Amino acid sequence: MGERCVGFTLEATVICCFDWDRCMSSLTPFMPFTPFSPTPSTPFKVVFMGTPAFAVPTLQALLATPWVQVVGVLTQPDKAAGRGQQLTASPVKTVALQAQLPVLQPTKLREDESVMAWLETCGAHALVTIAFGQILPARVLQATPLGTINVHASLLPAYRGANPIQWALLDGLNETGLTTMRSDEGVDTGPMLLKATTPIEPEDTTGTLAERMAAQAPALLLETLQGLAEGTLCSQPQPSEGVSFAPKLKKEASALNWALPAATLALHLRALQPWPVVTATLTSPAEGFKPVPLKLLAGYAAEGASPPKEAAAGQVLTVTPQGLCVAAGEGTVLCLTRLQPAGKGPMPAADWARNAVAPHLKAGTVLTLQAQGPSA
Repeated sequence: MGERCVGFTLEATVICCFDWDRCMSSLTPFMPFTPFSPTPSTPFKVVFMGTPAFAVPTLQALLATPWVQVVGVLTQPDKAAGRGQQLTASPVKTVALQAQLPVLQPTKLREDESVMAWLETCGAHALVTIAFGQILPARVLQATPLGTINVHASLLPAYRGANPIQWALLDGLNETGLTTMRSDEGVDTGPMLLKATTPIEPEDTTGTLAERMAAQAPALLLETLQGLAEGTLCSQPQPSEGVSFAPKLKKEASALNWALPAATLALHLRALQPWPVVTATLTSPAEGFKPVPLKLLAGYAAEGASPPKEAAAGQVLTVTPQGLCVAAGEGTVLCLTRLQPAGKGPMPAADWARNAVAPHLKAGTVLTLQAQGPSA
């Protein structure tokens, strides 16, 4: 049929160009697909699979695109949340119900025969996944002509796994991005389609970075779907070089190791916002001192500062207008700029420490921030 794969670009995206027959065989070995130009009367049909707020802008964009038809939504089952532990729908389910879409919530998709059968007969051209939360079995991956198109929050092959945004921050990167890919049975190992980059700002947390990337994802996915529908976009195998992993973080990550350098600790503060949040307890051997549980929300490595040689890692050194200074590893100092004492809201660390810490330091009391694991 000749070369028809011309490739798309989006912010330095690199797409390969193949012979059409080879391109289609790389996209799906499962069923025939004839390229077409989707319109409102002949739309490109998808099943959307996603769960958290990160996936919502993409679902909303698909619903607002005239040439796309969302025929149904899969999301995780409702979960108990809040103090009352009330069953709560996922953000994706909430949007799907508002749009009057069919919603399926399999507990274990690979064991749900009825859902898999529906996927095979719903008439979708492709499945679209973004933060769905379950590994898809081969039968689901093969359920539609163009297979399963996933939006992954990293520049693959880097940061394969559940928490790519957090790990990009933990590793101190200056840039990350999104990749659309055709899912296979591995964990984020399928061939790539399009990429889009985004800078990581010095003050970014997982929350702020994820919000920005979630807003960027719809355009990347729509360009991907259009290219696949029209037969102008091919997949590219992931290179063996540059592979890294982003395993799921646990609540235990909230406990800092104060022996690490301040710059590393500052990255932890950013990466673990808004979850699971770094926690510590202000303690002292002084008689009558009551420990104070804290959430540590923001801070930075104080350039040029070094703690006294006798100061242990985690020991509170001083209170400055900028915040609460704490001894860290390798002769460095972490300045905490924002925190949240138990029972209170977030506040500038200096405002809280001025009354809660400074008088004790002035009296010669040794105060230490001890690592504190998750409370629940």
